[in-house]
Amino acid sequence: MNSFVYGCLIGDGSLTRINRGNGTTMLSFTHGIEQLAYLEWKAEKLNSIFGRNCKVGTGSYIDKRTGKEYQRSQFAITSQLLDPLYEEIYINGKKTYSTEWLSRLGLEELAVAWMDDGNLEPKKRVGRLNIYEDKSQCQIIANWIQRLCGAIGRYEDYENNGIGRLRYPPTEVVKIVNGIRPFILPEFNYKIALQYQKNHKSCASDFVANPPDDLPYSLKNLPSLESLTYEQWRDLAKLYKIARSNTVPETKGYFREAVKNRLNEIEKG
Repeated sequence: MNSFVYGCLIGDGSLTRINRGNGTTMLSFTHGIEQLAYLEWKAEKLNSIFGRNCKVGTGSYIDKRTGKEYQRSQFAITSQLLDPLYEEIYINGKKTYSTEWLSRLGLEELAVAWMDDGNLEPKKRVGRLNIYEDKSQCQIIANWIQRLCGAIGRYEDYENNGIGRLRYPPTEVVKIVNGIRPFILPEFNYKIALQYQKNHKSCASDFVANPPDDLPYSLKNLPSLESLTYEQWRDLAKLYKIARSNTVPETKGYFREAVKNRLNEIEKG
């Protein structure tokens, strides 16, 4: 099965067994109306995979908690090809994450999960993946993300009810951003838009004096210029507290040299 289908199940996608007739399985999604274009993008990819022409629908519903009416977009596709996925992923009728099926997925599928359920606090540079699962299930997903891009997440039971999410501090979320940026749709750039810290000169001094233990690169393993994209070098510069330049062009070479100089400062200190 195409890995994109598996990736959809990390986020908002769900499978339902339909037992009438010859039996089949339905993959369905519900998004807010503001994410209609995003759902249409998913629908196009899934229709291509399954050779179908299913349409995205729109409608309204009443939220029982608030009593208010909201607009939503929905999409569903059925296929017997989904039957093995249901048997593999739904244990006793509940979606269950496992190392085995997550190991088939890559950075594009992580990008889909982040567009679905990720969020970013730009000023604090803290990222969260809102899994809403118990600690053991969240840890399986955290291990998968760490294998993909090296980012280490921490389980966060923010409502103290045994159901939580994954939290990524600045040094870790930048690794996710660097990995998924090529797959993020333009309307979701706000979910990966890391900002520079205020009082940058002071921050840089503190950073050199007390660098984090988990920085992704040192002088010995700093990537070559062409091994990272412009956006990845720019994000690394942010991570290493490099100030923006108003006097020279901010090229890939500029960012790499600035990061190299910062590492020199750290290692000499």
